[in-house]
Amino acid sequence: MSSASVSPTGEALLPTPARKPARPFPSYAPATRSPKRLQAVDGLRAVAISFVFLNHASGTTAFPGWLALISRDPYLGVAGTGVKFFFVISGFLITSILLRELDRSGTIDRMAFLRRRARRLLPTLAVFVAVVALLRWVGVYAFPAWGLIGALTFSGRLGSWEIGHLWSMAVQEQFYLVWTAILVLGGRRLASIGALTMVIAVPLARVVHVTLQPDVPSLYLTNGASIDTIALGCLLALHRDRLATSRWFSAAVELRYTIPLLYLLGSAAALVGYRPGILLRAPLVAAAIVVLLERCIRHPERGLAKVVSSRGAVYIGSASYSLYLWQQLFLNPGSTSPMAAFPVNAIAAVGVGLLSWHFIERPLSTGVNAWLARLRTPRAVDRSADALPAPPLGRPAAA
Repeated sequence: MSSASVSPTGEALLPTPARKPARPFPSYAPATRSPKRLQAVDGLRAVAISFVFLNHASGTTAFPGWLALISRDPYLGVAGTGVKFFFVISGFLITSILLRELDRSGTIDRMAFLRRRARRLLPTLAVFVAVVALLRWVGVYAFPAWGLIGALTFSGRLGSWEIGHLWSMAVQEQFYLVWTAILVLGGRRLASIGALTMVIAVPLARVVHVTLQPDVPSLYLTNGASIDTIALGCLLALHRDRLATSRWFSAAVELRYTIPLLYLLGSAAALVGYRPGILLRAPLVAAAIVVLLERCIRHPERGLAKVVSSRGAVYIGSASYSLYLWQQLFLNPGSTSPMAAFPVNAIAAVGVGLLSWHFIERPLSTGVNAWLARLRTPRAVDRSADALPAPPLGRPAAA
């Protein structure tokens, strides 16, 4: 097909071929508009918490030696991979929600966003910290009291095993304080530039950091050293519609070898040397998770996506926040308590985490939302009553 055009003077110009509109990949669909697609994302959280459980349990008493060799292998990075799953998924979902609000209203209500995050995280966290504080008071744990305040305020790495895992939550909440401001001030364009800058600059900063301070024991536990993984999830949310028309991205998503290849390249970088591993491993593993996330969203009925979309996986993924909080108390490699020996510790960690999900996390979150709704309702009624016209003099007001 071709179309003829006419010049401003009325002369016919040579026909020009009509451009075919770019079409998205056939299986593309917005992730947040299909419950089935969201189930796959929830199921990936089950993979993430399973990796964390496996790595933490591998250091405890009576854990099978052959499995410990796999789960604690520094080149496989099982626990780090689990946390990267959480970061990529969080960046993708939170940014998708913020972009919908930005497109709908032209801005983002940062205070409303922070209130939603607080209602989601703080009630269960407060109960967890209260239990840890009680155990510290009776002498079970010994760590500085300021760590409890740091745990509740997401203020950074806390040092103690019992609350040290909250560093990952601190990374996310501090990141979103800045991220929402970038979206409000600069919109999608500035956010894209900022996220891409983080993805490129943070790995380089890690190399500089380990060069200047080679004795740092756990580089990735520092707050700024992991934000590139969250930023990569944010980039997927920012450009997913555009990537749907990209042949190379769709080919990467569809090719079954893309994910293991990226993961193996990351491990190979670590084998080459310490600095190449610091520079390349985390971005390559995070890129593999991005591809897996997109594949699960596009094809929830295929392969691993079908497994993580199952009822059991979605259930574990939905409870992953409570499971992540409480597992640290049981999967303690430095404890000699019978409750810290495998498999009792794993059973107890899962049991307490699921009990927390059913009887603390869900009820408290629902209760806080209902309480806030009741607080707002009388004000709305009062305002509507003030807006009614005054009754005429000499006549009683209608009931």
